[in-house]
Amino acid sequence: MSPAFPPPDGEPVRADVPMGAGVPGGASVPGGVGVPVRDGVSVDARVLVGDGVPETVGVPGSDEVPQGAGVPEPTEAPITPRTRRWLIAGWVSVLAAALVWCVVNVTTGVSWQAWRAPTIPVEQSWQAGAVTLTAGEVMTRTAIPKTYGDPVTPAPGAVFVVVTVDYTLDSPDVSRTCGMTLLGRDREWSPAIVAAAAQDIAPDTVSNCSNTNLKGDPTAAGTMAALFEVPADAVDELRAVRVTVFTFDTLTMSFTHLFDQPSLTANLALPR
Repeated sequence: MSPAFPPPDGEPVRADVPMGAGVPGGASVPGGVGVPVRDGVSVDARVLVGDGVPETVGVPGSDEVPQGAGVPEPTEAPITPRTRRWLIAGWVSVLAAALVWCVVNVTTGVSWQAWRAPTIPVEQSWQAGAVTLTAGEVMTRTAIPKTYGDPVTPAPGAVFVVVTVDYTLDSPDVSRTCGMTLLGRDREWSPAIVAAAAQDIAPDTVSNCSNTNLKGDPTAAGTMAALFEVPADAVDELRAVRVTVFTFDTLTMSFTHLFDQPSLTANLALPR
């Protein structure tokens, strides 16, 4: 036990308290017990624990902060006006891009044409965008001969199909681009990408509704053709070819006609 003499000024008081001593019921002194000395001023106290190793306990007035005491919970930083403006600008940009996409697709007839495009009966013509179109022939091949090299063959179980469409422009000054898609029963096919072309089977045709012929001379009429690769069992279900006429004028269509029947996309029924 330390002597009961007051220590010199400025020196801490050491209170060695044996385990289970001086505590009612023989209980040890819990950590964090303040030992008030010198007129109520709390100083450091050490308690012998375990094998007599001194352990510093938290004392009011010391520099140690008990774990979990007085530590504020983390909070989210508030959204600043500058961040809020950027968020609003971002959403406005997304909505504007979606609106532009809808306008371009609807007015040019690129999307939703499966249920919006009119179907033109066989041997009847369809006129739109300064061009008149009429479905021509349907030719099926299991191979396409080449002048040099081996014939081009389709994938196993497939065949090549060539579809021709006759076109007439209002004048040789009209410049248009036409795209073709082959339609079956609830499925469709885009032009095939192979080492051959429709002109290998239909040599007098062009690949587009162009205002120039094969010689490069201006013209207002011709026959375009496209090559498709389809399953052999799908030949009997081929019903039409979808033709889309692309022109810059369709991009400036007014909003009052935005959801009208597309004037530049049609399904031309194929002859049997």
